[in-house]
Amino acid sequence: GISGPPLSAPLRASCIPRSIMEAMALEKPVVATDVMGTQEVVVNNETGFLIPLGNTDKFLDKIIELANDPELRIKMGQAGKKRVIENFNDVKIAQFLKNFYISSCRK
Repeated sequence: GISGPPLSAPLRASCIPRSIMEAMALEKPVVATDVMGTQEVVVNNETGFLIPLGNTDKFLDKIIELANDPELRIKMGQAGKKRVIENFNDVKIAQFLKNFYISSCRK
């Protein structure tokens, strides 16, 4: 349910964060590292928190903040579910992957 714990995803490299999208679809707020991939899915301070890579203190602080604030968990969880439904259906995911791989090849 929406009162459960948030998803924490301390990723070190860019990837397509399918597990993050799945957690958001289940109304879980997300605490994740601010890397390519998560930036396109998680809206910082709206659907969860994006934390600079390596900032473990801030990462832990945001998990504790969510653990102590059930209203914030619910609000972010609902916003996350709405974002996934509106932006990440199968057609949009295919387009996202195409754009992601094209941009990655250009670097």
